[in-house]
Amino acid sequence: MATVRFLAKLAGVSIATVSRALAGDPHVLPATRERILALAQEYHYHPNRSMLNAMTGASQSIGFLLPHADDAFNARILSGVSQRAFKEAYHVILLETRSDLTRTCGAFSLLIEQRVAGILACSPCYELIPKEIMLALRSHSIPVVEVNCARFPYPVDMAKTDELLLLEAALHYLRGLGHQRIGYLGLPPSQDPGQRLETLCTVLKGHRMFLPSWICTTPEECGRFVENWKCADPRTRPTAILAWNDLYAFRLMQACHRQGVALPRELSIMGFGNFPLLEYAHPALTTIEQQPHLIGQTAFDLLLQRVDDDDTAPLPPRTVAVPIQLIARESCAPPT
Repeated sequence: MATVRFLAKLAGVSIATVSRALAGDPHVLPATRERILALAQEYHYHPNRSMLNAMTGASQSIGFLLPHADDAFNARILSGVSQRAFKEAYHVILLETRSDLTRTCGAFSLLIEQRVAGILACSPCYELIPKEIMLALRSHSIPVVEVNCARFPYPVDMAKTDELLLLEAALHYLRGLGHQRIGYLGLPPSQDPGQRLETLCTVLKGHRMFLPSWICTTPEECGRFVENWKCADPRTRPTAILAWNDLYAFRLMQACHRQGVALPRELSIMGFGNFPLLEYAHPALTTIEQQPHLIGQTAFDLLLQRVDDDDTAPLPPRTVAVPIQLIARESCAPPT
């Protein structure tokens, strides 16, 4: 097996010179560096990345905090991050926070100890990230980027879905079908970093539409929600429901099927996220594609720019909103 010592013997130089050449040290003579690199390629030498990082002070690791790794949306964000990280020869340290502040702070501390090059934070907890964590990150020159949404005490770079644009697109589509009374199924505001319900209310007010008095905050409440909807006055109950994501929408569709509510003739349902397989639901779910894979790629690119920044003229925090796409299927129709 080829080693640094072996390459040094073949090249007729010291072990330190080989190490500097492999690390890209500009003080190594070009001819010497080329000879060493040619030998490394000929004998299939693969450098010990940890050792090189220790020598140069650089890290080829980034941290990625997310609440739940088994969430379909988060998994697609992770896929985008991993694709870009592989291309740039970084490896990703994935830590699951379970939306808990204590676990989140512990994860940040662990990544600081690991001296990662940077951190991507994807809605790791409901509470505000403590200032002490931000100061520790700054003292170790570790940049952080928010992915979709997080709660930091200071502005940082962010790659996200534009919630206002998302809700505007949804309302524009439903209004075009003739809906004026919209219900909402989603996370309670205290657990929704993106504040989707609050944004929905803002958009409804802007269009002078009825505010969503019909609100259901957990998928487990779908059965009771449908029961109450069936007993309500058809002249005042919602004719369409916006769900926080496609999984919530699917749970609501199941409850409607169990209780004999005809979709979309009696009630239209719309989700967000374009989760896999829900195009095969009955009826096929109308949704908005948020491109989480692209969100992950964009977040990594923002982080890499910070890692490569020489800090002589630091850029102000940037927010990049990823484009969305409405996908109209059979779960929405004009109200009857």
